Amino acid sequence: MAVTIKWLKQPDTPAFIFSARVADEDIDAWGKTGLEIAESGVIYPVVDFSAVITMPRNLINTTLRSRALLAFITHPNVRLFVFIAPNEQTHSMIETVFRAVTFKIALNQSAALDFLEGETQGRDSADSNPTAE
Repeated sequence: MAVTIKWLKQPDTPAFIFSARVADEDIDAWGKTGLEIAESGVIYPVVDFSAVITMPRNLINTTLRSRALLAFITHPNVRLFVFIAPNEQTHSMIETVFRAVTFKIALNQSAALDFLEGETQGRDSADSNPTAE
């Protein structure tokens, strides 16, 4: 499988790290694994494409045909996707397939984590300081 999962921050920041050559079945495996993780609670997935050399030939159609990936993308526990270093083809897929969800593009893992730190801290403080009505 061309995707491995590593926790950048437990329990809410899984990283999906793609290796050099990504096949059609890897896209579906990403969706299935992501969906399983999303079932456990709120997550902020980081998807690292920095090591990718090749993606499936018709990447947009491949991703749109993956029911598991589409279910993962729209799962209510998924708050925000951060993509690291997508190439031009992958960036186009992200803009098309993920257009209905919040996402961010980062240059590297450090930038992704910095962005998420700001996002989650802002949400945590908003949750702990509700405004009076």
